[in-house]
Amino acid sequence: MPATSPRIQVTVDDELADAIRRIGLATGRSQSGVIGWVLASQREALLQLAGVLDLARQVSGPLNTALQVELTQMESDVTAAAAQAREQLDMARVLLEEERQRQEALSEGRPDPLLHEPKRPVLRLAAAPQSTVGKP
Repeated sequence: MPATSPRIQVTVDDELADAIRRIGLATGRSQSGVIGWVLASQREALLQLAGVLDLARQVSGPLNTALQVELTQMESDVTAAAAQAREQLDMARVLLEEERQRQEALSEGRPDPLLHEPKRPVLRLAAAPQSTVGKP
């Protein structure tokens, strides 16, 4: 008999459901496939979290306070990582929007906007010379 993967049903709000549907369309995955893909990308962290929470149920007293501090820090770290991922996605969105506008301009016979836009100044920081005065 072939092994089957356990199925888990989740409930999400309309906005998240729409995002999962759109990700599925873009990646060729089903909606459950998108959710599985996201969870699989966090597999090790989820397995470790389950282990830590199993241990937390077995511990009482002052260690619980230390555990609570660690879990709070972990939540903060996850929030920061999510914010960084959103920033990276925002940058990707800007680049893709520029490319979409470029392709639209070219298809309409207009000049390539990326070739004709003013050059953005590039800031270069020079390394400060290290002083050797007073050194043996």
